[in-house]
Amino acid sequence: MAIPQRERITFLVLLADVLAPWADAVTAFAVIEGFAVLNVIPVEPARGALTIGCRYSRHGAWWLYHVHSGELIGPANDLAGAARLISNQMKVAAAA
Repeated sequence: MAIPQRERITFLVLLADVLAPWADAVTAFAVIEGFAVLNVIPVEPARGALTIGCRYSRHGAWWLYHVHSGELIGPANDLAGAARLISNQMKVAAAA
């Protein structure tokens, strides 16, 4: 089964757009093991960065996930929900 890679990129670009208005983080694209990922980097303090990927599930949908832990964030078509979770996780990491 061929998985269209342009959809992965589209979801990550749209997530970066949703996160863009937040002054407390910047985003940058990278490639890990041949797949595009989105790095979400806090401006201050300089820790708690997250690397977000997008993968196709067996159930026929794209999901956002934490690249390093494999933990799912949520369906890629709920960008606002994913952005809230990412923001909250960064706040928790900054407070630690």
